[in-house]
Amino acid sequence: MEDYRLWVPTQKELEIEESSRLVTMSDLFRKDIPANGVFITEVPRSVKSFFTNYKYVAHCGLSKSNRNMVAIRMAMPHRILPFVGPNLKVFSSVKPPEILVRHWERKLGSRVRPRFTCLTKSHGNTTYVCPYPIEQLPLHQQHVEPDAYYKVLSKRFVSEVDITQPKILTNATIPCVVKLTHGMGGTAVFLITNETELQMTQSKIMTTHPDADLIVTEMITDLESPEYSAHFFVDKSGNVTWWEVVELIEDANGHSIGTMWTKNNGRLRQIMEPFVIKVAQALHQNGYYGPAGCDVLHNGRQGYLVDINPRMTCSMPLCLMAREMERRGWSVGVLTRQRTLDGTLDDVIARAESISDGEVVILSGGELEGGAIMAYVAVFSESREACEHIISNKLPFICTSSRLSRTAR
Repeated sequence: MEDYRLWVPTQKELEIEESSRLVTMSDLFRKDIPANGVFITEVPRSVKSFFTNYKYVAHCGLSKSNRNMVAIRMAMPHRILPFVGPNLKVFSSVKPPEILVRHWERKLGSRVRPRFTCLTKSHGNTTYVCPYPIEQLPLHQQHVEPDAYYKVLSKRFVSEVDITQPKILTNATIPCVVKLTHGMGGTAVFLITNETELQMTQSKIMTTHPDADLIVTEMITDLESPEYSAHFFVDKSGNVTWWEVVELIEDANGHSIGTMWTKNNGRLRQIMEPFVIKVAQALHQNGYYGPAGCDVLHNGRQGYLVDINPRMTCSMPLCLMAREMERRGWSVGVLTRQRTLDGTLDDVIARAESISDGEVVILSGGELEGGAIMAYVAVFSESREACEHIISNKLPFICTSSRLSRTAR
């Protein structure tokens, strides 16, 4: 792929209907995946997953949420469903409640209703669009060759991208960052600032993934923001046909609130553009095409590439909604991390749809014991402060994210 400045395609170029600017995977895959394509929403995470891998292992057993069936088969995969689009069929082992689908339609339009299919109805010429190599599906029918896919999913693949990144260390020299090569969602990333943390990390890894490949890097500090992320789509020819940027935001105690998109983000796009180009080139050269994300730490002078996620990322739904929400007049959007809300799904949706000083979309909602739901929620309004006010005061959240802060990585 030649070196070029990234561009944002028009609504006409993406062939999106005039009534909505919502971007979907159907729009982005339309040139590369045949009409019989099936979009798979679930990653083989643990024994609670629908799929189980033995060769292409994901290091996801270090977080309680990744051992919770509501999280891995409902809350996590359902947040993707509104963005598959009308042209791809979709498989999800647990279908979302109809009340949630109708909420998506009221908020985002008719194109968000998933076209579900069963794997038993697939044929020998079906192309599976997978978020990870899946050993229970025919390997030759997956949209990316599984060995090549597993390679680019590794944290070691970051070192193959020709751009600034943290130095790889041969030993755990404190402070440092320890990563399992195939961790997901930050659950296998450990910030080591003292000997006690190092010993606890080593013990945890030996308990959960004793055979895992590890990578140790220097810790980047003195950051201007916890983390910047670009989310993009690279097609089969290696072209980046869509991209957006967000930043991780934290509360006063350094706990993650979620990711934030802003309308006027020209400086952030300028920072992230070289990283998107280089990462897209590397992915294309290794046979990958599809949605992807990359994470960058920036100290005010230069950025450091710290992660690559070649799949539909956690923050991508926020980015795919951005144009439509901008058209409606909103300037900022925040996607919460996985959170627990008090009440039934009906209660939470009713509360969300009653809010008038912002747009609230419940992307997923798996019911837990005790009258609560586990969910991902997107909030759009006129400012970050307005979004945080809605999250803190108008939605019935009953716990905060337990994820580690990424202020240093």
